[in-house]
Amino acid sequence: MRSLARWLRDVLRYGWFLVQIAIVLYGLAMFVYIVARITVGENWNLIAFANAFLPWLAWCGMGLALLALLSRYRGLLIAVQMPIIFTFLILYSDVLLPRNKAKPVTGPHFTAATYNILSHQSNPDYIVHEIGRMDADILGLQELGEGHAAQIEETLAEVYPYRVLEPRDPPVDGIGLLSRFPVLDVTLFKPMPSSSLQLRAVLDIEGTNVTVYVTRAEPAASRYAPLLYDDSRRDSELEILRTDYLETELNPVLMLCDCNMTDQSDAYRALDRVMDEAFRRMGRGMGFTYPDHTDWAPPLMRLDQIWYSDQLVAREAITWKRTGTSLHRPVCATLALEH
Repeated sequence: MRSLARWLRDVLRYGWFLVQIAIVLYGLAMFVYIVARITVGENWNLIAFANAFLPWLAWCGMGLALLALLSRYRGLLIAVQMPIIFTFLILYSDVLLPRNKAKPVTGPHFTAATYNILSHQSNPDYIVHEIGRMDADILGLQELGEGHAAQIEETLAEVYPYRVLEPRDPPVDGIGLLSRFPVLDVTLFKPMPSSSLQLRAVLDIEGTNVTVYVTRAEPAASRYAPLLYDDSRRDSELEILRTDYLETELNPVLMLCDCNMTDQSDAYRALDRVMDEAFRRMGRGMGFTYPDHTDWAPPLMRLDQIWYSDQLVAREAITWKRTGTSLHRPVCATLALEH
């Protein structure tokens, strides 16, 4: 019995030693990632992959720092986690700290939402129910299929008198817009021949013409495989959308987007130089939208976004807590026109 007890103690001691080594190696790996993020950036696909999951990398570092409190070398073990923890706190301070109230705006206020309804696997009845619960004045729909479009026409025609529904099969190419404001003009286009269908519409919002885009960017290839991750096609689509469409608009612009990018990507930063994103301006918390397997796991990323030009002001932004059987949570925002 004594020898068995001694053996168990030796195993636990050796195991704890390996855990402490792993904590150090993780911290050093995160330090190398931060240096590479600054110096090389997303020229390395591995950095682009890590950027997409930066909050989770930081939270893992926080967990390891707490575990390190059990070690006699706690000072060293906690110190090596500090770079990734501080990086997270700096990058996300705007959504973690209390905000000042939005500045007063005298122009018309309205609500907008973006919702990838994932028609190939969601239930149209539940989708329509969530659309009704959101009660947005303007709603962009991505991945719209025939059955969902028919259900929307049948159920929501009175709620949304102005509708542009372009279902497709496969539904990944389908796109739609629901509006309480008159639709003056509609254009369907693709930034690249292989892109999903995109929608551009001009709305009359209480006498002001506002251009609304409903878009879906191509997701990164091998999204969950670090060594195979490739977001080049998505970035090319978003660059064309930004330079050839958004930057040429004279009207106030609103973009309702399943952008398939996180707020740490180079593509996000490029778009952020010409437009503002409602959740980063007026949201609180992480606001993750995808993938929402409601019954067993939280969403991992915030891929769904509402962007707006300088003539608009975000007053509030939230991630909707229900998916309506899609894997995407909608994003809703209250905006106002500056006069």
